[in-house]
Amino acid sequence: SAGHTTSAVTGASDGQDPPGIAAEVEGLQAKVQALFAGYADSVPFLSAEQLPELMKPEADWSGLAPYILARVKACNALGGPRMQVVPWKALEVLGHLPQYPDPEDSRFILDAERLLEEWVARQDEQGRVGGRIICFSFFSHRWERPSMDPTLAHPDDAEHKKAKALTTYGRLGTCSIFSPTWTFEYFFWIDYAGVNQWNPREKALAITMLSAWVSACVEIIMYNSSTADYEPRAWTRVERMLGFTYCISPSSSTWTTTTPTRPLTSTLRPRSTRAPSASTRAPAL
Repeated sequence: SAGHTTSAVTGASDGQDPPGIAAEVEGLQAKVQALFAGYADSVPFLSAEQLPELMKPEADWSGLAPYILARVKACNALGGPRMQVVPWKALEVLGHLPQYPDPEDSRFILDAERLLEEWVARQDEQGRVGGRIICFSFFSHRWERPSMDPTLAHPDDAEHKKAKALTTYGRLGTCSIFSPTWTFEYFFWIDYAGVNQWNPREKALAITMLSAWVSACVEIIMYNSSTADYEPRAWTRVERMLGFTYCISPSSSTWTTTTPTRPLTSTLRPRSTRAPSASTRAPAL
């Protein structure tokens, strides 16, 4: 329920949420569910049937960025927190996962809608900027240093192995399906950077927006850490379910602690040429 959701993120021990949050979450949930109902008749840009054509050197990728942009705009129009992503180059500079809304780290976190508008304005006839195709990747992982104290909790280990892995993936720009013909400019949705870590109201609303944000990502990256038990956690199982259902691409990437320094595992899942039906409700998170 919305009450349980907001209690979980606000830390309320008596089951009571700060005034107004539960009602606001319920209202936003209804808008998210209506958004997915509106996707029922849309034709996906990527599908298993389209992959062979997009593998060709002459393929036209110019519709991908506008397709993602339309989804991001639809998310932002719901009235919740805006969608934000982290460029791989920012991780290379920082050396760690940025936290929102930390003032210094926030300089490296981009508004997804404005980024895509700029990309569309600059892309060539095949959809490339700087020789690469844009890709939004949803990063699913279990936090390495969890704590009920938000000042102590951190998603990465002391060596910043996740930040390093994402940086390497972005620098390579490769894809197990489309490379070497195509390379990609990766931008990551990361909970630590995309959800306000300091404000209980914004955190509750961001959790409600999660399925909508997933639908604006091309792929899901599942980081199966050797030091944080990823698979059995209910929350990461929900993320995988959302990724398999709503991400734009019919593929997913499974990483271990050594990835991407070794070949990636790509999972193709069956998908029809139609979007999820109107009866497929967005999960009430």
